[in-house]
Amino acid sequence: MSFIEFVQERWSVLSFLAYQHLSLVVQTLAIATLLAIVLGVLAYRSSFGT
Repeated sequence: MSFIEFVQERWSVLSFLAYQHLSLVVQTLAIATLLAIVLGVLAYRSSFGT
């Protein structure tokens, strides 16, 4: 079985798993970005480090 045959036989499963992976990556990046912005704003406004 070649790689091409492997992919062709399992295309529906592979595409679903790729979609799940992409969705997880996008969600994680969105949460990390929002958290970084909030922490950056809090650190900027804080007088703790000065």
